[in-house]
Amino acid sequence: MKGAQQSPDLGLRLPAHLSTQIIFADILIGNPLSPDGLIPELIPGIELGSPLLDRRVVLSALSAALLLPLSLKRDLASLASLNAVGVASVAAFAASTSIVAAAAVLQVR
Repeated sequence: MKGAQQSPDLGLRLPAHLSTQIIFADILIGNPLSPDGLIPELIPGIELGSPLLDRRVVLSALSAALLLPLSLKRDLASLASLNAVGVASVAAFAASTSIVAAAAVLQVR
């Protein structure tokens, strides 16, 4: 197929993307048996069997939230504005990871 091109590093990017989503789900839900993530903190009194604490629902919603803006664009030129959002997201993730790492190093137990 002449028109079909695959990215040569797709095999490297896809597992990284999936593992990042799983980490985000862990942050949002926490421990499935006794949820202690962001969702239970932001919505106090949430039931243990609630769909908001179901890993599949959280991952589906997260994927939809990430892919929906990309699928609504009509041409590739309009995706250029999302590049700045992507760079800002990576910078925020790197900064927050550095802050958490520094806090862990400085914490005395």
